[in-house]
Amino acid sequence: ALIAERVDVALLAGTEIIRAEKGGCRVISDGKGIVEGLSLIAARREFAEKNQAAVKKYLEIRESIRIETVNSPQKFVPLLIKETGLSEKEIKITLSKFNYEARITESDIKELKKTAGYLKKENIIKSIPNINNMLWK
Repeated sequence: ALIAERVDVALLAGTEIIRAEKGGCRVISDGKGIVEGLSLIAARREFAEKNQAAVKKYLEIRESIRIETVNSPQKFVPLLIKETGLSEKEIKITLSKFNYEARITESDIKELKKTAGYLKKENIIKSIPNINNMLWK
């Protein structure tokens, strides 16, 4: 939509940033110093509690892939090129920008609370959720 000029501004992440830049768009702000980039895996609590073995297996597989991605990123480049349509150079730039750590840290919780506060202030959400109660451990 941004490249097609159907919108004037967009919030983009990952490979979409590179695509937009290739299409002639420019980054006007990157959020550094405002909010940490977080990627969370979410499931309804009821589902997670009823399917603990499946959730555990998923997280174990995700962690093994994360470790392999960190140790051998070149192994994933052909797949990422195929999936995104980006060049090898662009994939390497994108990969270098992310921390693939799956554990939720105190810093992550702080950032989630900060984000919730922002969303409430901007009237995007009605109330601030209890972040600690949302985390399944």
